[in-house]
Amino acid sequence: ALHEAVMKASAALQGASGTELDTFVPVAGTLVAPIDTFFAEVLVMADDRELRAARMGLLAGVGELADRVLDFSAL
Repeated sequence: ALHEAVMKASAALQGASGTELDTFVPVAGTLVAPIDTFFAEVLVMADDRELRAARMGLLAGVGELADRVLDFSAL
């Protein structure tokens, strides 16, 4: 479910820039429930290295969505 939500959010943010927070905020809001469910139901740091890497990659994808639009260095 999180992967699907990230793919939809990525498509919705295609071409968005740091000046388009009005686009980013509602899209990012759609990720809250899937992220909450992911952390409630999934052990990210699984013993299986490939599974752990896939889960970490999925979470990195969430961060990359924000990196496209937000400049965290400005904080």
